Formats: sequence, C-alpha cells, structure tokens
Amino acid sequence: MDSDDYLAEDALEKVYSVMSASDLDIVIFQSMAFTDDSEHKRRAENITKYLSFKEDYPGVYTGKDLLIKFYDNSNYIVNVWNKCYRSSLIKDNNIGFIEGIIHEDVSFSFECMAMASRVMCINDVLYFYRQRDESITTTKTSFENVYGRYICAKRIYSRLKEMDDAAFVEKQMKYMESRLLKNARLLYTELEEGEKEKTKLLPIAERVDFSNLIADPGTYIKKNIDQERKIRKLSTELEKIKGSRLYRILVVIRKAFHLFKK
Repeated sequence: MDSDDYLAEDALEKVYSVMSASDLDIVIFQSMAFTDDSEHKRRAENITKYLSFKEDYPGVYTGKDLLIKFYDNSNYIVNVWNKCYRSSLIKDNNIGFIEGIIHEDVSFSFECMAMASRVMCINDVLYFYRQRDESITTTKTSFENVYGRYICAKRIYSRLKEMDDAAFVEKQMKYMESRLLKNARLLYTELEEGEKEKTKLLPIAERVDFSNLIADPGTYIKKNIDQERKIRKLSTELEKIKGSRLYRILVVIRKAFHLFKK
C-alpha cells in the first residue's frame, strides 16, 4: 500500500472470511480513487471507473480462466493492492517482485493469476486509492517507465515458455502485443532524447533485445515461443517413437548388423 491510501475498516476480516470459506488462492475486490483536491475530482472518478469490474464474475475460477475473461472485457487491473493472496501460492511458485524497476506489479500479478487454481471476485469496495496533486501534474515519463515494462514482458515470456496451454499462451501473447509492448513502444517514442540515450547504458545483449522488443512489439517474443513449442512437440514425439515396439526391433536389428559387419 502507498502510505496515504487506506483500506476499509473491515477489509482484512472480509477477505480472510471469503478466502477461508471458499479455499481461495486469490480474492479480488473493488477499489475507489479519491482526491482531497476538488480540481482533480473528475480524474479520480475516471480512475474509479477504470478500476471497477465492468462485468459480474460470479463463482470461483482458475486464474487463467479469469484472466481470459478480464482480457475479453478489457477489465484486467495489474495493481497488486486490489487483491489478497495465499502466501503458499507465492512461495511455492517462486513469485516475487523484480527489484530495481518500476511497474513491477505487471509481472507479479500475471504470475500469481497464471498459477492460481481458485480465484474469486467480490464487489465490496475495500481499497481507497488517493490521487495526489504532485503525482498528477509533475510526474514525467522516463526511460524507467519503458524499461520496467520491458523487463516485466521478459519475465512473463519466461513463464509462458514453461506452459503447455496453447490457448492461454496465445491469449496472453495477444494481450502483451496489444497492451504491454505497444504501450512501452508508444512511451519510448515520446521520451526526450536525453532519456532515450539511457539505452546506451544497457549491456550490449540487453540493448539489442530491448531494441527488438520495443521496435517490433510481440513479434520477437512470439517467434521464440513458437520455436520453444515446436522443440517440445518434437521432443515428445521422439520419446514416443523411442518407446514403440518398432523402434526397439530396429535397435536390435541395427546392433545385429554392426556385429555381422565385425
């Protein structure tokens, strides 16, 4: 939580009760933006609209199924503070925040959702997100805004390579191409030249990789995932062949042939 945001007084009691009753890995609740400055009241209202559920999500879902529903409804909120997590979900799947970047919510939220077996949404507004004047009017986009998204895309990509769920991987790829990488590309084009020059501080291999991903969002990642999937498929088929009766017979014949030659 940011130090000037706050939870509803009964928030922890409610989420604990819901998670215990339904044996959940994650519970997602509603949140609301507010401001002490009347000048930015409309902005707070718009952010609340963005943070709110656009559809009803009744019952319990797997994290992957709920992610797909969120994508279809343009309703995926990456923020970590509108969710409560089972600690073992994070520990058992080695999920953590990437240190040294901003926008670290992006990969953390995805990993948790992708690994969760039981997720539920509740309509209670439990988190109140303060809009501060300085964060609204003075914060400029920096190279770090772009770089954080790039690093999160790489983390998500590494998780996707481990998954055999082709339909989910394809959906996630489309989301990354249309939202995460496209947004990073747009932000990069808007950077001042001094900020763009920071790419030269990256190690050479990362600099090339960063250029590929931001210059052509999604294509580089998709190509590599497709290659990984083909390799896994060929490996599986090879193992099946090795386990077949015909293969064993051919091995015996080959050995007999070499003995005969000697």
